[in-house]
Amino acid sequence: MENKRNLDYIKYSFLIILISLLTISCKQTESLSQNKALSDGKYDSGLNGNSFAKSIESISESVNKLDVIAFYNTWVFPKNSIFTKSFISNSSPQEYSVTNTINNESVSGTVITVYYKNSLAGFLTCAHIVDFPDSIFTYYNNDKKTVKSLSVKIRQQIFISDIPGGGSVEIVAIDFDKDLAFLKKEVEPQDRNIKPINLKVGSTTKLEWGSEIYVLGYPNGNFMLTKGIVSIDKSIKKRFLSDALYNKGISGSPVFAILDGIENIEWVGMASSASAQSVQYLSPRIENDELTPNKTSYYGDVFIEDKLLINYGITFSISIEEIITFIARTKSDIKSSGFDTNLLPTSD
Repeated sequence: MENKRNLDYIKYSFLIILISLLTISCKQTESLSQNKALSDGKYDSGLNGNSFAKSIESISESVNKLDVIAFYNTWVFPKNSIFTKSFISNSSPQEYSVTNTINNESVSGTVITVYYKNSLAGFLTCAHIVDFPDSIFTYYNNDKKTVKSLSVKIRQQIFISDIPGGGSVEIVAIDFDKDLAFLKKEVEPQDRNIKPINLKVGSTTKLEWGSEIYVLGYPNGNFMLTKGIVSIDKSIKKRFLSDALYNKGISGSPVFAILDGIENIEWVGMASSASAQSVQYLSPRIENDELTPNKTSYYGDVFIEDKLLINYGITFSISIEEIITFIARTKSDIKSSGFDTNLLPTSD
């Protein structure tokens, strides 16, 4: 009887061990299968529950808020005049204007630190953020024949948040067609807060339908991380589309993706623009910054004004290949400004 009990115990123990081995083998097979699926040389379409908070913290040290303000001298001309753009351009505006004021225009965006050595810092951003026109004409009529006002830019200032004082921010190289700009600033010697982006340069050829990308920047002035799913648009070269939510201020933000696992994050581009549509609306005349109270009758002059409405979920990004090409094409200008071009991002 005792021998039978021992035999049953041995059989039971053997069965438990066998089931455990089978379970471990299945898990190992499943894990190997997952790793094989991940190691496909393409950017991933999910984090699989893994966190990359530390990586984001590291990237964030190279991303700053950009503010640009331009000051204009503005002359307003009488409504019953017949001054054309050609006439005003070749005359002294103060002779014919009825008012003359100084006003300003401002815009915010994001910059990426790509260089720091010997108190010299270099940044990349979108050209449209730092591109304020030298002169602006407005008109009384839609036919644009009678000039209402002329604004001439008298100065422009660029500010980068959390970058120590020193020299002013300068535009070293700019490409309006590609929407890219390289900025320069003399900073305090060996400031530890300035850290160039330390991501491996990736390739948009590894992006495919469903690849996930991440955007880190300052939409509406808030430092935020957002995610998008890539769509392949064959009609747009050197750009790619995603459904990442775009808000003003996110232009210039780095776009990155994960290659075969959370430990491999690569820089694949820069957020630049969104789809938008223009709508017209009636606006009351506002004088002396006085606002008309809501739900009250208004009997004054009304004007037709334009407003751009963002189509959220359609975000265009400049490819990393275009960024590297821009750096290579403007290398002489960058080098003549004191930069060691060997330390700038390049393709492998």
